[in-house]
Amino acid sequence: MLPPIQRDEEARIAPIEVAPIDPQAKIFLATHVAEPTVLLAPGSLPPVTLVALDATARGEAKGMDAVGDPLGAKLAPGQRARLPLPMGRGDCITVIAHGGLGVMEIDAFIVTVPSAADPKDFQILAEDTRTGPLALVGGQRGCYLSNDTRGEHAEIWVQARKGAGPVVVGIYRAKGPE
Repeated sequence: MLPPIQRDEEARIAPIEVAPIDPQAKIFLATHVAEPTVLLAPGSLPPVTLVALDATARGEAKGMDAVGDPLGAKLAPGQRARLPLPMGRGDCITVIAHGGLGVMEIDAFIVTVPSAADPKDFQILAEDTRTGPLALVGGQRGCYLSNDTRGEHAEIWVQARKGAGPVVVGIYRAKGPE
């Protein structure tokens, strides 16, 4: 008979889930980055997709504060929506994007864009690792922790890689030290 596992041994042998980044999301983004975008905005959002966003947020953004109301956009195939994301040092950010009816693959990114005049000069800070009509940056696996000390200009980018339709986005934050 084996001796019982001690508590500190349990922590060492617990499996760690590693989610691979889908390289196709970055390739698709890079090939479509020069195309026109739409802004994520409040408005008339699909009720069923809002319910899905709320249900996902209860598990993935537990203990975090919503940053405003959910936002949305109607995306064509390959189209991207964006939203400025002010962050402070130590802010813990989670972004949840749900595609509505017709959206088969949605991707979400937190990026920096040094020049609004040239969006091709972007840097990805964080991205979702899921496939399908739900995109999640952060969440239970760990939020995106900003180490920005310069007030860097960050944005949320959400793209419809497959399909078209409404997309609803929720942003959640745990405030870092001032």
